[in-house]
Amino acid sequence: MKGFLDYISVSLAVLCGWASLSAHATPTSDAQLLHALETAINARNKAAIMALYNWDGVPAWMKEHAGDDIEDWLTRELKNAKLAPLPAHFSSSGESATFRFHFNAQPMGVVNLGFTDGFGVGFPYGKKDGVFCIPSFIVEDLPHPASHSNDLVIRVQTLDRHPLPFTDVVCNHLDRPGAVPTLHFWKLYGGDSVTDGEGRCYWPATNADCALLVAKKYGFGCLRGREITNQSVMIVKPWGHIEGVVKNRNKVVTNLQVELALDRDFYWVKETPLVRPGGPMVFTDKNGRFAFDAVPPLKLVINRHDHQNVFGTYLCPVSVKSGETNHLEFNGHGRTVAGRVIREPGLDPHLDLSACSVNLISLAKNPEGSPRTIYSQLSSNGTFAVDLVEPGEYRITGDLWGESGKVALLDPVVVHVPDETSDAADKPFDAGVIALKGAIHLKPGDMAPDFNVSDLDGKPLKLSDYRGKYVLLDFWATWCGPCVGEMPNMRAAYNAYGKDERFVMISLSLDSEPAAPKKFGQNRSIAWTQGFLGDWSKDKETQRYGVYSIPSIFLIGPDGKVLAADLRGTKIQETVASALGK
Repeated sequence: MKGFLDYISVSLAVLCGWASLSAHATPTSDAQLLHALETAINARNKAAIMALYNWDGVPAWMKEHAGDDIEDWLTRELKNAKLAPLPAHFSSSGESATFRFHFNAQPMGVVNLGFTDGFGVGFPYGKKDGVFCIPSFIVEDLPHPASHSNDLVIRVQTLDRHPLPFTDVVCNHLDRPGAVPTLHFWKLYGGDSVTDGEGRCYWPATNADCALLVAKKYGFGCLRGREITNQSVMIVKPWGHIEGVVKNRNKVVTNLQVELALDRDFYWVKETPLVRPGGPMVFTDKNGRFAFDAVPPLKLVINRHDHQNVFGTYLCPVSVKSGETNHLEFNGHGRTVAGRVIREPGLDPHLDLSACSVNLISLAKNPEGSPRTIYSQLSSNGTFAVDLVEPGEYRITGDLWGESGKVALLDPVVVHVPDETSDAADKPFDAGVIALKGAIHLKPGDMAPDFNVSDLDGKPLKLSDYRGKYVLLDFWATWCGPCVGEMPNMRAAYNAYGKDERFVMISLSLDSEPAAPKKFGQNRSIAWTQGFLGDWSKDKETQRYGVYSIPSIFLIGPDGKVLAADLRGTKIQETVASALGK
């Protein structure tokens, strides 16, 4: 069974059972089966897809799971559909700790589906009574093994207390902030366990900070931390819903892309989110209206995207509760901000200016505490025009990336966008001329710029105070998944060489408030020096060090010169060891 589950781990679709053959869907070859499946997916024809599967011996609840999985496919664009041989160690039967299975038709090969969003699914096809089909499982419950007698029993049920059999249960390890599960519409992939035929999940007793999650078409369930006890019951409650309208100057805004995102001023600062909302963005209709279904109970923000935007621009917050509908209206007073960019002398005249971003960062924070940022791009002639910019002060930044990293960046300027008090047609505001300058890239042998910042307790912290020592310098933030992912490697270096008097470690946080890295460090017993830089968009030290992405980790020698840059993984400890002669 292991080889089979490894092969289809990207989807539990096969485990969920499937549809029966019908009189009008009788492929007599594998090529006909593949063509029929591909045609039905492209036509968004759920019934035709289900008709290609074998229902023999499949219970009703399994058919329902199958339909849910197929609906998830139909939210995506099919990129390719291919046939492949069965894997070498494929088994048509097997068992897990809680159930035994076998296929209801002999598998002959594999169908692989790839979608344009990168999602993929693979499952076997077979032949029964002369007809090519996609087999499903016949599942039989097994007694819980005695070797797992200390496991906690978690019961997963609907709101009306019906058990949910053979349902994926996903674990969110809350002590790993960079690994939050992501929803695709109402679908949550990557199950860590599966309930048995009576809706029971067996979970090892542990002190780890985690949450158990279930996502179904009709609802979302969660048990968190201390709620995870023996015989505890997880209730899958109805999803929340959001309905809203977007206006500007009392006129509806049509065909605007809007998305749901986590409220970063709450999550990762006060707690780790249970799950990330997913699914594609929606568009406002002719009346400026939009809607989101299958919304988990979270603190969220609604962002807008337009034709210029790569990232979302904050519109408004929303706190979602299970089974409730949030009604929102955003009526802005935005206007277009236009400007022009010129290259500084010495910059490559052949740079493609249309690859340069333009970011307007509000100096006034939104109600949740973060600066409002509007993202746009330059045109090839160096001009820009950013729509729906609310009145206020903005810091204009931007950068241009090449194959080897950041090539150039805008020299930041601050502009005041005045309010146009009438609801008349948009009158663009001229932001003037902004310089594009070459990017900084520190390399071994370069002098590391001195810095004078504060530690997490507000005390002065200067690089020059550590002259004569090797300094491992880390630019990071708690909201940065890759940064958190490097913490075990940073800890390994500290555990190995932290007591060496020739060596110190400094982490400089780019969180918006010092409380976030302080709590992070306390929860993980981080003992090395922690400094605070604050909002990345306003920080000067990252500019002087050429830090354009994080984590960014340097080793600085006793003479103040850079010994190594862009350290990651095991290279961190190896480089320190080499420098110290270990």
